[in-house]
Amino acid sequence: MNGVGSSSNNRRAVICDFGGVLTSPLLGGFVAVQERSGASVEELSAAMASVAVARGRHPLFDLEMGLIPEAEFLRLLEDELAGDVTLNGFRDVFFSALHPNRAMIDYMA
Repeated sequence: MNGVGSSSNNRRAVICDFGGVLTSPLLGGFVAVQERSGASVEELSAAMASVAVARGRHPLFDLEMGLIPEAEFLRLLEDELAGDVTLNGFRDVFFSALHPNRAMIDYMA
């Protein structure tokens, strides 16, 4: 018997969310962006929510799914954030603050 409840270890694929599952929680990345940009995590979250309402889709989801390029994601957020906030270097800052979740990676292997 293969399938749910089977003792077979013949996995063909594993589908799993990246952020906060295979890595440390995403909040660490957003805190690092906050420190670099001056826009608080709350302001970044509110900007994403505002864009989601205006466009009918969450911009982070669209970015993760490859539906919008990174440059468009950053422009959408910068347009929503007050002042002279720039998100230049977002990718490097964000991902440098995330770390592999070794326990989950080992478990999935």
